Order: sequence, then C-alpha cells, then structure tokens
Amino acid sequence: MKIAVAIDGSENALRAAKHAILLDNSDGLLLVYDEENEASPKFLKKEAESKKENANYQIITVNFNDLQDIIEEENARNYL
Repeated sequence: MKIAVAIDGSENALRAAKHAILLDNSDGLLLVYDEENEASPKFLKKEAESKKENANYQIITVNFNDLQDIIEEENARNYL
C-alpha cells in the first residue's frame, strides 16, 4: 500500500515510500544528522520518532560534533 503511493511520481510520495520501506524493515535507525543544517533526513527522523512512540524502535543520532570527537580521540590514541 505505501509503495503504491510512489507511483504518482511526486517527490513527497517517493520520500514517504522510501522512508516506509526503511522503517518497516528495521528495528532501529542510526542517523548521522547535522541538526544545524537540516535537510531531508529531518523527515525520516520525524517518522522514526513517530514509530518509536508506537513500537519498540530504537533511534541513535550521531551528529558531526560526535564524529569530530571520535576522530580526535582516535588521533590522540594513535600518537601515544
């Protein structure tokens, strides 16, 4: 049913169908996400949060500061 909506070709319907496939076929979401420069992942995040309210669905968000911290920690470890 959700995939059939994508047939109309609209961008919103295609995005909704793609998100439905991802969310319906997973137990959680790992989202690398820049909250300062929101883009299309904000819609996926919103839909995942909605699913989390109604089901046992885990959402892990990693932002670019987290990635920078990991890089710095790894660099520090390599130089010791």
